[in-house]
Amino acid sequence: MDKNMIQRWIHAIMTLAAIAVLSVSCREDEWFDPSPAAREGYVALRFSADVPAMEKVATRAVDPDGGGVQDMTLFCFDSYGLFITTVTAEVISTDVSNGTFQAQVPENTRTVHFLANQVMTDFEQDQFRSKSEAEVMALLEGSSGRMIYWARFACDNSTDELKKQTIAQQMSGKGNSITMLRNHAKVSVNAPEDNGYFTVKGFAVYNTNAFGTVAPYHPEKGFNFTETDWLNDDFVTIPANDAKLSDVTDVTTNMGQYIFESENSADDPVSIVLYGRNAGDTEDRYYRVMLVDEEGDQILIRRNHDYQLNITGRLSFGQTTFAEALEAAATNNVWISISDRVNEVEDSEYILTVEQTDYVLGSELAGSAYTLSYTVKGKDGKKITEADKAEVTWIDNLVAQQGIANTFKIGDDGVGRGTIIINLLSMGANEKLEGTLLVKHRRLERKIKVILVKEQSFAPSWVDTQIYGEIDQSDPTKDRSHVTVMFTVPETAPAELFPLKVYISVGGLDIRPESGMALTVVRDGEKDWYSSGDITPEPDYKYLYIVEHPGVQRVYFHNILSQNEDYQGHLYIEAEHFETMKRVFTYSNTRNSITVEGLKAYNAQGGGIEGYPDDELILYRLVPQKRHANIQFDLQLREKTGDDLEDHQKGDPFNAGEKDEFLLYSRYLDYYEDNETGQAGVDAFDCTFYPDESAAWWQTNNPSGGRMLMFKPKKEILNRPTGSIGKYSIYMKSNRPKSAEVICIASNINGTNAVLPEDNNGVNNEYGGNSYRSVTFELANYNPFRFGARLNYNNEGEQGKEPDREGKTEEVPELLTPLEWTYEPGKPVDIAIDITSFAGSDGNSVDPFGEEFEIYIDAPMLALGSNAGLDDKLYEASSGRFVYKVDSDRETERSYFSGSKVINEDNTPGENVNQSGERKTLHFTTKSIVSAGDIVISSNEEKVVFYSKTFRVTNKSMGGNIYYEDESGSLQPIPSSAFVAFERVSNSSRIGAVTVTADGRYELRLRKEYTFDWYTNPVQFHYKLNGKVYHCTYESLSELFKSQDDVILTLGN
Repeated sequence: MDKNMIQRWIHAIMTLAAIAVLSVSCREDEWFDPSPAAREGYVALRFSADVPAMEKVATRAVDPDGGGVQDMTLFCFDSYGLFITTVTAEVISTDVSNGTFQAQVPENTRTVHFLANQVMTDFEQDQFRSKSEAEVMALLEGSSGRMIYWARFACDNSTDELKKQTIAQQMSGKGNSITMLRNHAKVSVNAPEDNGYFTVKGFAVYNTNAFGTVAPYHPEKGFNFTETDWLNDDFVTIPANDAKLSDVTDVTTNMGQYIFESENSADDPVSIVLYGRNAGDTEDRYYRVMLVDEEGDQILIRRNHDYQLNITGRLSFGQTTFAEALEAAATNNVWISISDRVNEVEDSEYILTVEQTDYVLGSELAGSAYTLSYTVKGKDGKKITEADKAEVTWIDNLVAQQGIANTFKIGDDGVGRGTIIINLLSMGANEKLEGTLLVKHRRLERKIKVILVKEQSFAPSWVDTQIYGEIDQSDPTKDRSHVTVMFTVPETAPAELFPLKVYISVGGLDIRPESGMALTVVRDGEKDWYSSGDITPEPDYKYLYIVEHPGVQRVYFHNILSQNEDYQGHLYIEAEHFETMKRVFTYSNTRNSITVEGLKAYNAQGGGIEGYPDDELILYRLVPQKRHANIQFDLQLREKTGDDLEDHQKGDPFNAGEKDEFLLYSRYLDYYEDNETGQAGVDAFDCTFYPDESAAWWQTNNPSGGRMLMFKPKKEILNRPTGSIGKYSIYMKSNRPKSAEVICIASNINGTNAVLPEDNNGVNNEYGGNSYRSVTFELANYNPFRFGARLNYNNEGEQGKEPDREGKTEEVPELLTPLEWTYEPGKPVDIAIDITSFAGSDGNSVDPFGEEFEIYIDAPMLALGSNAGLDDKLYEASSGRFVYKVDSDRETERSYFSGSKVINEDNTPGENVNQSGERKTLHFTTKSIVSAGDIVISSNEEKVVFYSKTFRVTNKSMGGNIYYEDESGSLQPIPSSAFVAFERVSNSSRIGAVTVTADGRYELRLRKEYTFDWYTNPVQFHYKLNGKVYHCTYESLSELFKSQDDVILTLGN
């Protein structure tokens, strides 16, 4: 699609045609003399109504049901503008386009609102006595689904003489003419088959309001607006009920559809979906169209307007399904397909450029003015003038004052340069403020995101300590110690920071080439150099590390110089918008190390994650995604033989010293108290934790963040015997289900204060125990648990299946299962789920038990059925949310569904896992007639994480044959695409939409946003042809459902 064609398409896709107003004209000689017929205190009005055709609509039957003005209600207000009463006009005569009415109104009536076709059954006027016009009329909703006509006449009270005239006399003096407006808009497709570019086979309007107000209410003038005001001032009047029409799930063949008014905002747009194919294509696809003007702005969808789509080029971004089209780029808004991070866009005439598309600003700028810029250039000699100044507005704004200064100057080079000044807000207690500016020149637009952030932290971060410092002098390439630096970029860091440039400064270390890592070295004066100003003196060079995603980052070094015992090195980590992190590491002339046995290991060569080292094992422990999961770490102190792969777990063991202090760095692990040995599954603990002393020491020595717990082996087990030398276990529990993190276990180091006073060196408060090479490993999570959920509707058999997980270790989410149900309420629905264990990738059985937790079933269309014995376990917590409470004890929970068999079997090698009773079948019934929606099964993820499972319910339309009986008694098929109304009899609410899919064939979709009963509310079809109305009435939806195969409409039924 070339640019010229795109431009023609964008400019021509929408032809906005104002609908001709309804003129209710009255001839003076037709006014009924009020005095003879009116009862005391009333005046009588008699008037005729004419309903002209809608502009650019071929048929005069412009209403959805072609009925025009069928009845009339008058809302009467007194001279103070307060509500008096309603009056129902008598219908003298009426057809599609004409009508004559008469009514008697109270003689103190000075203002009348005329409403045609409004059903008054639910209007309780006593509640509105003495209320203003705005209170009564502005938010009054039209009868569901019906075309409502509105007009207003207000007496002129500007002179004493006029004040004496009745409303009948004043209307006569005004020419006996009022003007009525429809409360619907129309959206239609011009030439769906003969436009030369695209054949339209289906059409739908999506995301429209289900309800509309009866009257337009001007935002400044209220009801006192003129016809000129109506034509010139864009405004809509939206009801308090903001429900959306729910029955639009695919296109129909009807190329003209009526909808209520809508703001059609950019963040909640109305979508037009066309189904068909471009000329020359062989497949039909769905295409989304937006209602925008020639400048690309969303337009208000106003009542009494016809929005006509003219197809003048090939359509783009076609999708295979209706749902996919709703998520896709719109074919008439090509800019939506251009990334927001591209700073320049152009069309055939202009180029719009913004300097940057996102700004991340430090909190030091809060409360000050900030300047941004843009340029506008002409193409092919196009001259830039002052009129080319871009429009700059906030799309959303929590970062600056609303006011925007936007100046525009044209340089000698003919380029227009815009300067934008915004005034940033103070940050207060907020970590981040952000807003988005829209810079718009004609159809060209770019967004600029402005983010104000407080300084970020790299905590937690670690550097290996007690580095072996004795390099082989005969061959300096040997005996180099591995030094791994780890730091964290928080998950909350703004996405606009990435890719993030991080600068690492350190002396005596170099990047370890054997790890497979290579970093750029930058020096002062080079393009990528950065300095926070926090390092004194500034180093000669820095390593540049690029962070693509938040999380723990690893950089692999080794030492290149020999260093003496207890020599301290310093490492700095810098980045824009981050606090500079300083880490101290020490050297040692021994390889005394902390190791943890029983950990799993991998590296890049062994099929690990890309970016991990080739020459070093990454150690990890898998933990269930449940709170309070038991975790045991078996420490082994040993003098390692080296840092290479073959040295892993090699070396002579030795026992800890009495003053040794071990430091565990973790955010998501808690220790067991001494009285919790039973919960940890042991008789006694090897080590004691010192939380208060740890916190005080940590705050002094590392106030920048993180969390440390100090522990010591108990004195009675320090000197372990042969076979257990240097072995000490610690027992922990996770404090959250998603507990993945990096764990570091180190020792205190010489030169630093002891955590406990008794562990000092005997000279001062400095640490007097031994120092050890630290160990760092990952705490990784098993994948979430699975429900193996199945659903059985109306005893028709279970539906749902498991995703393909064969050979996959990565997370595989549950499949969405589509379901189709009838409209019948009270149908049984059984939901079966597993609450059981699975075989972990490490060969262990993994279960969700240990703490009571909740399973949530969110199903607004269901009610609880009979579930014997589950009164305290299964309940409805709030409307549509059901909770099944799982016992903390596995054996107890298994007893509730004794003998049931799970879907997901736990085939842990060497284990004979008992899963009997761990399949739970819960009984529900449908409570909604329109039961379409999602059933979502999930867990309380603050305790245990399961993969959530969604069943998506749609309702099967009623349908069958549909005929009308003509005057000869013959049955005639109602023609394809004809309008057939379906209403609740009592209040004429259009509770369903009928589509005549082919001659004599129909589908009926009910609308869940309206209120109706399956068994007690009479309903009817009606169809109008040549001024005759054919009906078919049923005592209830239940009766219709049973006989839906053949619907026969008759006259006068």
